[in-house]
Amino acid sequence: ATGEIIGAFCLSEPEAGSDATSQQTTAIDKGNHYLLNGTKNWITNGSSASVYLVIDQTDVEKGHRGINAFIVEKGMDGFVVGQKDLHPILGPAPNMPDMALRINTPGVVVGLAWTPYGGEILFIDQRQLLTFGYVPKIPLVPEYEKKKMMNEAMGSNAAYFAPYYEDLAAHRFSLIISEPLKIDIKDEEGSFAAENDLWVVWVAAPTLCYYEPLETLRDVYIQLLVPREEALDCSAYVK
Repeated sequence: ATGEIIGAFCLSEPEAGSDATSQQTTAIDKGNHYLLNGTKNWITNGSSASVYLVIDQTDVEKGHRGINAFIVEKGMDGFVVGQKDLHPILGPAPNMPDMALRINTPGVVVGLAWTPYGGEILFIDQRQLLTFGYVPKIPLVPEYEKKKMMNEAMGSNAAYFAPYYEDLAAHRFSLIISEPLKIDIKDEEGSFAAENDLWVVWVAAPTLCYYEPLETLRDVYIQLLVPREEALDCSAYVK
């Protein structure tokens, strides 16, 4: 990692700290974009991040089932970082400023059946966001969930992965949410090294052949991948 892009996860609010389902930030559909309106507090890396995963309400009447997530970049119109929190002894906390959000701009929407690229959204990781309804309207694709894929990779099940590679080649998914993918082979003894190497061979390397990172939010250990604009030679995966 180069550290050139730092991400921040924006959930907590002045009246919604421990009770995250009470958050009040809204996202209003304006046709070709959403208008985000609200305030986020106590955001780690809030002042230094360049991209933010902002949790908000797209349907207030649905309560927690109306909660969705938007990717917002620093510099967008209406985006303001407020004053840093003050500790009575330590002084300012550099990584935890208040954040006042008022954004009127298009963006990648995570949590709605829409992205600028069209197509489905695949959650390899972070399936709990779907399970508990925090990201509604996105169906879970159970056959490509992380635990399932890890088990099949440990068994080197080529028959299982063949349909996945075909889906990657066809760009079935417009957006893939995963842990940050790496293609480093450890080639060491031990169960963890073996798991890493099999994951790289069967999952990470093929996925990165057809898809490329859009953003990597290392603080929340999430990577967003989109179809590659320039195709690579991935003939090893699809015959």
